[in-house]
Amino acid sequence: MKFLLSALTLSVLATSVYADDAIPCKKPVIPNPQASDTVIKMFNKRYDAYKVCIKKYVDEQHAIVDSEKDKNMEKARSANDAAEAAIKDYNAFSEEAQAAFPPQEDKDK
Repeated sequence: MKFLLSALTLSVLATSVYADDAIPCKKPVIPNPQASDTVIKMFNKRYDAYKVCIKKYVDEQHAIVDSEKDKNMEKARSANDAAEAAIKDYNAFSEEAQAAFPPQEDKDK
């Protein structure tokens, strides 16, 4: 029982240490494909804001890498890992959004 409590305490502490490294950008909710034009336009607006936020976050992390690479390699590596994670997360979300709204075929064909 003591081991379980120690493991739980350690996992809570580890989670709180990395909480500051979380990506600050909020993903928009992908609407249902049958959603109204208004809902889809709102999603597109929020998606664009998410894209801008991710780009800003990645640029900030790369600036940390540039400023810390000669002084604090661990901090530079951490910032680079955070930027890579944000890019990977953004790409996965973009693929998910694209899958929800596949391109429509021309009806004239």
